[in-house]
Amino acid sequence: MSMLRKRSAIVATLMFATVSPLVGSYVARASVEEDSAAAVELDDARIARVVTAATDQIIFNSKYAQRHARSQQVVDYANQLLRENQRMAEEFALVVKRAGLKPEESALSILCRIAGLRNLAALHLSKPEKFDQTFLSQSAKFEKRVALLLQERLIPESQHQSIRTYLESMQSELLGFVDQANQLKAELSN
Repeated sequence: MSMLRKRSAIVATLMFATVSPLVGSYVARASVEEDSAAAVELDDARIARVVTAATDQIIFNSKYAQRHARSQQVVDYANQLLRENQRMAEEFALVVKRAGLKPEESALSILCRIAGLRNLAALHLSKPEKFDQTFLSQSAKFEKRVALLLQERLIPESQHQSIRTYLESMQSELLGFVDQANQLKAELSN
């Protein structure tokens, strides 16, 4: 079996194993909600799951980058991204718990997971010599999307002040990571 086929089989298995628990009953709900995304209001329980899904994907991709990056600068960036997102995830879980909420799955949280898995698949399939650039591009793109999602949907629709405040701080941290990834990518290009 060729190396490309092995890698493709591994990615397919990884994606199936990760996505299959989400598929079932959520697919129908997600397609209905995606079609009427503008009409669907997010409550704090659903917002909590979206944020958890996004930070989980950043954490997974950072762990993968730790093992596969060639440049020490990218490994250091992945370590920082991992630490900070684990911290944010733990702090946000406490904020959600104090608010008395139990996170609920929604189409948006499923889409966040799928986008993160696509990033992971792109990382896995990237050529080793291009891994660092691919990781930095994917990282900046995903974090920018999450920051935009926070700004446009999650922060405005949040009802708890403590959750809204935490999401605002999280947004600024994510934008800082976007800038850092873009700067590091430019340095590595030279």
